[in-house]
Amino acid sequence: MYYIFEIEDHTGIPVRLSHSVWNDKILAPSPKGHPEVEKYFEEAKQTIQNPDIVLESRQRKNVHLHYKIYNNDRDKKLFLTVVIKYLSETNKIIGYISTIYLTCKLMRGKLLWMHPSMKNLS
Repeated sequence: MYYIFEIEDHTGIPVRLSHSVWNDKILAPSPKGHPEVEKYFEEAKQTIQNPDIVLESRQRKNVHLHYKIYNNDRDKKLFLTVVIKYLSETNKIIGYISTIYLTCKLMRGKLLWMHPSMKNLS
């Protein structure tokens, strides 16, 4: 499988974005895809490496939602969300990005990690 990138998340676990997920799923036309995130490609990497908040999915414990706050053109806060599925492979854990999207609110889920700067805002 061809990967566009592999970087470590904030805990040091390698995370991969496949060519097929980026082109065939994330950049697919709405409503299936999220083509609006194409211009946030580098920010998605930052969201993985230095998230503001990480939540565990309510449906699957091995799926984590990494959030980073950005302001849009109207000074409205948006969360860039990178959804990562963590799998155990040959005695190590690897994360695979399943989607990337923008949202105005956080999903509900167990708080796994919060950037120290965010604790002052809560």
